[in-house]
Amino acid sequence: RFAVLAAKELSIPSCFIDTLTYLWDKIPDDYMKADIYYANDFPTVLDKMSGHDNAIATPLIIDKDINLITPSTKRQGTILQLGGLKSPLSDLPPTDYLNLIAYCLNTTKHHVTVTGGKDGLKYLQTKVSAPNIRFESLTKNDFLHKLSVSELCISTPGLNTTIESLFLGTPISFIMPTNLSQWVNYNIFRQFETTGIDITWENLTDGDLNINGLPEYDAIIKINQLAQQIQQTPSVMAKLRKMFKKTVSQIPTYSKQCALLTKYGTDGAEFIFKDICTRWRLN
Repeated sequence: RFAVLAAKELSIPSCFIDTLTYLWDKIPDDYMKADIYYANDFPTVLDKMSGHDNAIATPLIIDKDINLITPSTKRQGTILQLGGLKSPLSDLPPTDYLNLIAYCLNTTKHHVTVTGGKDGLKYLQTKVSAPNIRFESLTKNDFLHKLSVSELCISTPGLNTTIESLFLGTPISFIMPTNLSQWVNYNIFRQFETTGIDITWENLTDGDLNINGLPEYDAIIKINQLAQQIQQTPSVMAKLRKMFKKTVSQIPTYSKQCALLTKYGTDGAEFIFKDICTRWRLN
């Protein structure tokens, strides 16, 4: 937003590309001060753009260069993507959540490669002793290559990993979200059958999470508290073990999971490039 405000003050044309419009209650006013506001189309986006003449909905933005495999490549193994494992609440990773993940990993015989933020992986490595589990802190390109040759992706419900996995033809199942945004994402994925053999807080505890409408800060606190409570409840831990065994053992039906990409498209980068060239007469 600061670049947009500076450009406006200096009378320099600007555009703002927002991939998170669907998460805002209201699009921030400073974003709309750009000459062009591009919003990735997603549920609720068109309603939030209503009344803004400079707002344009685009297809989802996916780097087409990530299509790295050939049809003859044999997929094998499972990749477990945990994201950055950081939050605004603390410089430390969410240890209570990671204790649940470590418990699952120590109980599986499947070969799983775990990726995510370095601090979170470092913590997990102190808790996981199973020899069939590998930990890799990968660059973006290396992660995408690993994802492209995996038989299954298990992930928290992040938007980027989900659409990248689907674009690459890798079936995906989800584990419990670590924050409010991921929880919102999962409920959207469920609308489009982009879900798999999942573990949610709700089906794990047989109750509602009750974070809808909370600030992100408060939602993270509530999720961390729930993770701590689960560790202290043997019956729920046993249920978690059973559910993870099912998640890591079964491949969801990929053909059903693609509805999201079919509806919202994957050509956002090309769309924006061509639109800017046309509007600003760039060659």
